[in-house]
Amino acid sequence: MMWLIIGLLTLLVALIGFYPLLKNNKLYFVSGFLVLGIIAGLSYFHLGAWQAQTMLDKTADKLPYFYERIEEQESKPLSEQEMQQFAIGLRLKVQQTPNDDQRWFLLGQLGMALGDGKLALDSYAKAHQIKPDDIDYKLAYARILMFSDDVTDKNQGETLLKQVIRQDHSNLDALSLLAFRYFEQQDYKMAIVSWSMMLKLMPENDPKRDLLERSIRSARDALEELQGK
Repeated sequence: MMWLIIGLLTLLVALIGFYPLLKNNKLYFVSGFLVLGIIAGLSYFHLGAWQAQTMLDKTADKLPYFYERIEEQESKPLSEQEMQQFAIGLRLKVQQTPNDDQRWFLLGQLGMALGDGKLALDSYAKAHQIKPDDIDYKLAYARILMFSDDVTDKNQGETLLKQVIRQDHSNLDALSLLAFRYFEQQDYKMAIVSWSMMLKLMPENDPKRDLLERSIRSARDALEELQGK
C-alpha cells in the first residue's frame, strides 16, 4: 500500500511540474498523462522490487539464528513458518556459495520437513554431486529417488544404495530400502537375504525385529506362491 501511495505522489508531483506545458494542448495533455502514468508505474514496481529484495536480505541475515535454533530442535522445534524462512535464507546462501555441500544437504532436509519433494530432490542431488562419496548424502538422495514413481529414478536409487552397502556393509537404512525394493520387484530371495542380514546386525531386544521377521515370512510365502505357479 505504501508503494502505491508513493507512486501516486510521484505522478502528482510530475503533473504539477508539467502543467504549464500541458494546459494549452489537449493532445499533449493526453500524451503527457500517459507518459507520466508509465513513469509512476515504473517507480511503483521498482520500489516494490526493492522492498522484496530488502525482505530477502533480512531473511538471509537471520541464518545464524536458525542455525542456533536447530540445536534446540528436539526441545523447541522450528515452526513451519520458521522452516520456510530458513529455506528461503539457505536458497539465497547457496546461490552465493554453490559448492557448499553442507548447506545443500541441510536445504534438502528442510525440503523433506516441509513436504517439498522437488526442493529436497534437487538439494540432495546437488550435495551428492559436490561430494559423491559421502554416505549420508548418497543415502538421502537414494531414499527420495526410491519414493519416486519414475522407474529410472528408482533404478538410480537402487544403484546408490548398493554403493552405500559396498562402503558400509552394516548400514541398516540402505539394507532396509533395498529389501523393500527387491520385494517390490518380486525378487523375494534377495528381499529375504537383505532382511536376514538386518536381523543379524540388530540387538536381540530391538523392537523392529518383530516387523523384520514378519516381512521375511511374507517374502517366503510370496516366493512359495510364485514357485508354485
